[in-house]
Amino acid sequence: MTNPHGQHLSRTAKGAINRFYAHADTRNLNAAQELVSDLALAADDKAREKLWKKAGDVLKRLGVPPQTADPILTQRNLTRLAELTASLASRK
Repeated sequence: MTNPHGQHLSRTAKGAINRFYAHADTRNLNAAQELVSDLALAADDKAREKLWKKAGDVLKRLGVPPQTADPILTQRNLTRLAELTASLASRK
């Protein structure tokens, strides 16, 4: 494998890169679970708004269909977000 600068990667580096991409779904699911906690503890509206935007991005990366994610995000329904995240976690 050659990187953009024309250098070859070691076998160890290739393995690390492959594992990084192989576990992307796990990282995204963990991010969704952390967002549920952060939203529950968010102190102000500005922080909450930023977290809801992140939640939308994470749900998209997890492959959640828009017809499922959009109502949760527009209503800012933390309970349904937590239920959806738990449902995704139980599928793993």
